[in-house]
Amino acid sequence: MANSIERLNYYEREYLRSFDFVAEQTYHLEMRRRLNLALHLWGIVDGLDVVKGNVVLGAPDQFYITEGMAIDAYGREIVLFAPYVLTADDLHNNRVGAGTYSLWIAYDRSLSTPPSAGYGLCDIKNQCTRWNESFQILLKPESYANGIEPRVFDALGDDPDKAKWLVRLGTLKAEIVNGALAVTDAKPDQRTYIGLRAERLVTPADATKSFEVLKPNTALLPATSLGVQANLFAEQNAIVGADFDVNPNDIVPQPKPVPPAVFPNLTGNVKIANDLFLRGNFYGNVDGKWLSLAEQINALTPETLVGSREITVTDPGNGTERITRSTTKLKKISKVDVAASIAAVTWNDLTTRFEIFLAVGPTAQLSYQIISASGAKHPTVPNSCNIDIAWKVEPTAQIGPTPTFASAIVGLTFGYVVICYP
Repeated sequence: MANSIERLNYYEREYLRSFDFVAEQTYHLEMRRRLNLALHLWGIVDGLDVVKGNVVLGAPDQFYITEGMAIDAYGREIVLFAPYVLTADDLHNNRVGAGTYSLWIAYDRSLSTPPSAGYGLCDIKNQCTRWNESFQILLKPESYANGIEPRVFDALGDDPDKAKWLVRLGTLKAEIVNGALAVTDAKPDQRTYIGLRAERLVTPADATKSFEVLKPNTALLPATSLGVQANLFAEQNAIVGADFDVNPNDIVPQPKPVPPAVFPNLTGNVKIANDLFLRGNFYGNVDGKWLSLAEQINALTPETLVGSREITVTDPGNGTERITRSTTKLKKISKVDVAASIAAVTWNDLTTRFEIFLAVGPTAQLSYQIISASGAKHPTVPNSCNIDIAWKVEPTAQIGPTPTFASAIVGLTFGYVVICYP
């Protein structure tokens, strides 16, 4: 592990050897790579796409990697200056057969440029004057993963064999075609792009002075904004404007926590200090359904049902009529209030009415009434309720020597109003 930073201190008539120049180069190399790791997350910087097309004019379709750049977890830059065609040579170099593999690129280096004639030494190996920084194209099983990611203060190795880190570009498929192993498909997937390691982002201009939210704006006009060109994911919480306190005891009703977390969840919350403007609709999840704001209000607002029911009155002149109704807006009903009245009466013929009065006596009084009207949510259908109307009509009597009962009223029509609460 690195525990110090050392750079050369030159002085007049100093005797310099090769390791001094190596130390000078290593200082700048490592500090640049540490800066890469300190400010950025490793991954693809630009390009390195995996596409299908013609690289060689007149040749059949080929699968190739476009020019581009990546930075690995050791801060090393990997640069591809021209499109790289994926061929059977890559399959043979990686010693793979037919199958599907993950496609990676990795940093590589090799010595090059030997000394000019007459300047070579007999007792020193690897007499080359340059390091050629390049790349490797590697094929691995789909389950392959890198090891432990080095930190910015760890030792940053330059040897790709001892400090290996791969950047995934996509997936490659190899098959036997006409008796030979060939690349038959390649696509970009499960790629990791470079990221920014920062706590604050500051625009060049003071956004508090000239930005007017009610007017059309861009990230350039006025130059007081931060423009995000692609999709934006906040893996934790988002706070817009000055932060403020929210007392959980003041939230009514209390949202149900998602096990095993407690309310509020540690991630996915948004707090906005001031107004929220929406040009489109707002949708919220209610019992697994995505409802617009209007539909949510409807689902939270009591619904009134009105109707009527006509019944036939038979002896003994009283009973309970059950009516089942469903709401159109509420997903489920929690409570029901009912009001009912008699809207119409159907009388029996005059002969039967006369016989009833003879049977009951001169003190008989005609009456019809609703004894009670009640409602309750349906036991099995969430958005339905049962309405029970208890009624009574008088007089009723036994007509003739045989037990034949009759009533002065043979029909009632009820009108009802039902209020269903969510």
